[in-house]
Amino acid sequence: MESVSGGSLSRVGWGICYDTLHTAPAKLGEVARAAGVKRLLLSHIPGLVEARRPEVPRSIRRSYKGPIGFASTGLRLPLPR
Repeated sequence: MESVSGGSLSRVGWGICYDTLHTAPAKLGEVARAAGVKRLLLSHIPGLVEARRPEVPRSIRRSYKGPIGFASTGLRLPLPR
């Protein structure tokens, strides 16, 4: 179990969100690092996470050091050719 202290997200109160519906931020960081991604863009963000947005990058950064962004409705990003 992660705690809120030290910048990581607590699983207390997040149970169904991360156990069955979404990937926990710490796990996202691990997967991004293992995959060697250059930039992590988070989308489909549940309200529970949105309310605690500053904690999400802190949790991800425990294992992933690249840029992290949050997608929003209407976001457009140029793709390299």
